[in-house]
Amino acid sequence: MKVNIENSKKITNLLTTVQKGCSVRLIDYSDIINIINDIDTRAKTMRIGITNLSGAEFHFKNGTKVAASYFGTPKSTQFKLYRGSRAWFITEIKRDYCNYSTTLKFQNENKFKSFYNF
Repeated sequence: MKVNIENSKKITNLLTTVQKGCSVRLIDYSDIINIINDIDTRAKTMRIGITNLSGAEFHFKNGTKVAASYFGTPKSTQFKLYRGSRAWFITEIKRDYCNYSTTLKFQNENKFKSFYNF
């Protein structure tokens, strides 16, 4: 799957399908946009041009603290982002096991280290 981030209707439909029957640890389209804006801001802070991020992959895990009395293993909605040459793309949206913290992992960071060495 590779959906352009500007296609809000398709992404919203995907989120609705993936999160069907779920009531906690959900995300919506605005959360995805906020994460992308955060990545763009961090890149600017590190003086990495957006065009230099072409091919970058990120994995967002939506974690939260769960009570010790919780029965079962908590799941959250998670997604993967891919930066194309001109736009962001969603490559995966799923419900999966989560831990206590929300994380945004730069999947292929080693390919981009040359842009921000100090």
